[in-house]
Order: sequence, then structure tokens, then C-alpha cells
Amino acid sequence: MSTPEKALAPAITQAQVDGWTKGWQKRLDLDEWKITTVIVRASDLKPDTLGNLKWNNDEKSAVIKVLNPLDYDLPRAEIPIDMEYTILHELIHLQLSVLPHDGTSKLAEEKVVNRIGEAMFQLEKGATYHSRVSVSKSFVKPQGSAEASRSKTHPQ
Repeated sequence: MSTPEKALAPAITQAQVDGWTKGWQKRLDLDEWKITTVIVRASDLKPDTLGNLKWNNDEKSAVIKVLNPLDYDLPRAEIPIDMEYTILHELIHLQLSVLPHDGTSKLAEEKVVNRIGEAMFQLEKGATYHSRVSVSKSFVKPQGSAEASRSKTHPQ
């Protein structure tokens, strides 16, 4: 029996999420990394975030959390592509994780991640893809942390 909540949410499977992760991981040449992506409820993420990445450079392992479709505030049809974009966004952060971070470069990094992500998505999705700038992505990364998040609000 289907609940009204489930009827409204797009059917995003773990297999789809894993496929998006593997595809973008390969394109970004992150094959040496063991990356796990999990669909989580909003309560498992920082407030107003759409995704999160935690990594360990020594072990070459990372976990990406993406917001469950049930907790999205976008139109249903836009949720799958936004979830895929969140995965790409976090993988770009992972690619940049080898760079030094002194706490002052997080906004510059976020702008670069967004530009690269939007360019890659435009190439992948074609002319029909339009930037999700209105959903905006900000970067939350405490100094010395091996963590990044994609948020709903513009960086200040």
C-alpha cells in the first residue's frame, strides 16, 4: 500500500544514486577512491543542506550523503537532476581535497566547484539543462576538516 508521501516523491533508487556516483567518479578520474553514496533524511544533514561529503585521504575513502526526495522543496520533476548534481558537486570537492585549505579559500573553492559542476552538467545534459543557481550551493568546511556540504542558500 502506498502512502501519500511516497506517491508524491519521485522514485529515486539506490541503484540510480550509485550509477550517478560511479559515472561521475570515472569522469573525474577518482577511480582509486572507495566512494559510498547514501540517501538520507534532512535530519541527517546540516540545516538547509542538500548533500554532504566526508573523506579520508589516507584511506582514499569517502561518503556522500544526498537529501532524500521526500525532503526536497523543488518541483518533483527537478529532484532527480538536482540529486545527481549534488553528487557531482561533492565529487568535485573530493577532487580538490588534495589542495591546502587554510579556512580563507572556502568561498573561492565553492565558486570554482559550482562553475566546474555547471559546465560539466551543461556538457552532459545539453542545451536543455539550465543552471540551478536559484537553488544555490554554498560550501561549509571548517578549517582542518575533511568535510564539505552543498546548501540551499548563497554563500554570504
